Amino acid sequence: MSGQNVFSIIEGLISQLSDLRNALSPLASLVGGVSATAAPAAKAPAAKAPVAKAPAAKAKAPSRKRARPARTAAAPAAAPAPAAAPAAEPAAAEPAAAPAPVAKAAAAPRKKNRVSSPEVQEKRKLQGRYMTYFRQLNPKQKAQVSKTRVEKSYEAAVALAAQLLGPKPAKAAGSKKKK
Repeated sequence: MSGQNVFSIIEGLISQLSDLRNALSPLASLVGGVSATAAPAAKAPAAKAPVAKAPAAKAKAPSRKRARPARTAAAPAAAPAPAAAPAAEPAAAEPAAAPAPVAKAAAAPRKKNRVSSPEVQEKRKLQGRYMTYFRQLNPKQKAQVSKTRVEKSYEAAVALAAQLLGPKPAKAAGSKKKK
């Protein structure tokens, strides 16, 4: 570049572009009525740089927790940003305003708690005892207890599981923790 600065080159390109738009405007009206100023600039396809792939990580086991429901309330519209301060006075710039809080979605109505009959409560308590014992058994004992539950009843299976595990160790008299 012999003696021309960047700005004069840019101004020359802009003027040439406007001349080209003016020359092509009759063709644009014939094609589909697209205005010369609204025509998008043609871009050359960009060459993609090769992307190095990261080594595959172990797949994460699915969580047993329920997924959170998506928020349904839209965030309030943010206020327009204040005008930028001149670059010459950076100390006079106003501090940025804190973002507006996100509105929480209305809670869904709660289901009524159903009152269980004494029979159902007793069955749940028995099933809880069964599961407590069952978790402590080895696979062979689990098969035996499970077969007993299917053939006889939960009570018989709980009794068998308690027998297979043996007596519980007695707690020492002074083993309670003091607060």
